[in-house]
Amino acid sequence: IVGLNDLVKEKPLSYRKANALFQCLFLQIQDLLNHNLGILYFSLNDIFFIEISDDEFYFLLLKTDKIKEIKDNHLEISETLPKKSNLFFSPKLKSLKSFPKKISFKTIYYSLALITLHSMKKITNKLDIENHIESLQETPLYWALQRCLVKDIENRTLLYI
Repeated sequence: IVGLNDLVKEKPLSYRKANALFQCLFLQIQDLLNHNLGILYFSLNDIFFIEISDDEFYFLLLKTDKIKEIKDNHLEISETLPKKSNLFFSPKLKSLKSFPKKISFKTIYYSLALITLHSMKKITNKLDIENHIESLQETPLYWALQRCLVKDIENRTLLYI
């Protein structure tokens, strides 16, 4: 078991492993939603990599402190968010100035896309995101990430085809 932070420090994830990261977290988000729970954002320290063999591996969200109950399709944020985690914040989450606030449960989709992209190639700004996502064109992951990065939070979807 290795933390995602340590894993990507060694070397960026291959497309295959980044795709698995997206799909594993996708399923965990869906599971949370099925129980009326959501998560605000991911950080590299929340996710762990378990490798059974070269062909079988999993990514698991093991830190659960950011999981919150969904009420009327929103998550309530009652405290200031940590500055050091904001690389994987959605634009709406970054813009919050006062608390408490409510934010759509779909905010996690943006974070999922960012952490997936970052695991393949370190991203530090919006241009990095745009350049890197373009390098994935015409792959299933490309389309899934594009749906997660839609600017209007209500139009974001979590769909992998």
